[in-house]
Amino acid sequence: MVDKETLKAKLAKITECLIELKQVEQIPFETYRKDKKTKGYTERLLQLIVEAASDINDHITVSLGKRPPEDYKTSFRHAAEAKLILNELAEELEKSAGMRNILVHEYMKIDDQIVYSTIPLAIKHYTEYVKQVNAFLKKFPG
Repeated sequence: MVDKETLKAKLAKITECLIELKQVEQIPFETYRKDKKTKGYTERLLQLIVEAASDINDHITVSLGKRPPEDYKTSFRHAAEAKLILNELAEELEKSAGMRNILVHEYMKIDDQIVYSTIPLAIKHYTEYVKQVNAFLKKFPG
């Protein structure tokens, strides 16, 4: 059964993180690069967005009687198969799962320029993700 309230709360968290990312996007790269707090905060925002979206993908996939995704990347593929999001968007979001894994597991090798350059992409693609998931949820009562 689809728990719309839980999913809406996760969408709200994604939206909140996107608002914060928009503020970071306004910071020049050189300022960003020198500010450890801003870099850490940005990395955490990106991580939270991917994890919340993956939770949504997993919930919908399992609620529709399909097998749960094996990892973050696969969750976006499964979301597209479940018609939660479009295939094109899923392909773009799969890349963010890879970034999340680097941020979490390879934090000593993080390239500030790459992280910084993903901010506008995350804003664009996850804003669209929120729209598509909200449209999908309208199909369910409650």
